[in-house]
Amino acid sequence: MDTTEITAALTQSASTPTTLEESLRKLIQEQRGARVNLNTAVLCRSILRAHDKPLSASYISELLTKCGHNCAASTVNIALERMPDAYIKDWATPARGRPYALWTVVHVPRNAPPPSILRSVFIR
Repeated sequence: MDTTEITAALTQSASTPTTLEESLRKLIQEQRGARVNLNTAVLCRSILRAHDKPLSASYISELLTKCGHNCAASTVNIALERMPDAYIKDWATPARGRPYALWTVVHVPRNAPPPSILRSVFIR
């Protein structure tokens, strides 16, 4: 199952958080049963695409842990930092403590040219 199939499955059930959690839990159990290793970045991308608003790394980590894919917020942060389509849309400032980033992803169209083609066109 590739990223687009995972995103499509999660986007269909993104209307309420409980159905998103249920579909994510089901997806993780299916992949575990098929002995497929799910990448944290793929799961983070799918969750961010399924949500309309930006999310924090700790929220994504809690959601993944509830659904059976145990990972720390630092692991999610590293995955988000390495994803080329993820970016910080805003910062949230709690009453106490440090501000934290709210992440989202760019929705890249299917017919978009790869970066290597763009580099050769625009950089001469």
